Amino acid sequence: MAREIIIGTYRDYVFLFGDSRTAYSDWAAKIAGDKKLLYIMLEDNFPAGYLCANGAGTHCDVIWAYTDEGKRRRGVFTALLKNLTQLENFSEIEVKISERHGNLEVVAGICRALGFVEQGVLKTFRADWESLRTWKENYFDKFMAEHGHKYLEYFSRRNFEVYTFREAPPEYMEQLYNSQENFFGNVLNVKDFFDGYKKNFVERDLSSILVKDGRLAAYYLVTSPDGKSLVVEQTVVARKYLNSGAILPLWNKFICDTYAKTCDNLVFAVYADNSPALKFDSKITRNLQLTASSTYCYLFLRNS
Repeated sequence: MAREIIIGTYRDYVFLFGDSRTAYSDWAAKIAGDKKLLYIMLEDNFPAGYLCANGAGTHCDVIWAYTDEGKRRRGVFTALLKNLTQLENFSEIEVKISERHGNLEVVAGICRALGFVEQGVLKTFRADWESLRTWKENYFDKFMAEHGHKYLEYFSRRNFEVYTFREAPPEYMEQLYNSQENFFGNVLNVKDFFDGYKKNFVERDLSSILVKDGRLAAYYLVTSPDGKSLVVEQTVVARKYLNSGAILPLWNKFICDTYAKTCDNLVFAVYADNSPALKFDSKITRNLQLTASSTYCYLFLRNS
């Protein structure tokens, strides 16, 4: 049996794997094809499987992989992933897989065998548009009328200002970019959403920052990887304003702007070990019908 891994195009994907296409695999293959990161395994010149990756700089994410049903359990995915780890253009490769995936344990075992290290569990909470609309009209609007607007007035009187990413002055966005190193004390890495391919997914009119006396106080970072669903990637408050309620102006703006925009789904993404964020999301989404799931994250680091 002769095996060969080639760099494919979106057209190759459609022609060779047309019977297995889904909306998500189409999206992944387009992204990977454009970046020349669509790898196809051929066995005796017949298609056996493929892997889609997306990357920028030295970081790369595996966004989709597929093995032909008749060729599974024969190391196709292992060979494709190993090939990716051997490329010199990436020093970091990340694989994420849902707890609901039927091959979770197999993929996890392959990652560990190839030197990937588990980085943590990403918790996601998803609400469809109808659930979000019902929640806003029946619960959120009532809370804002009874209590929320008073809080907003309080923060306004104390010179807190809200800007979207698009309208924010450059000096505030620079503070956000450097928020791990500066006074803000950010616990998360936000630079990937400025420098990497993820910057193309950032919703600049829905992501926003809160500023107090010329300094970043909090921010809300929202993406839309598929152009249909909205993902709240990061909700972070400066150490100085923790437990102050300062996130409310951003949360209110986000909900109102999202309601006006509409979307297919709203997703909150929080790492399982980030207990403050989990508590906050649980509190603000009370009475919102959510579907929870976990995604396991594995990272490969190339030795320099």
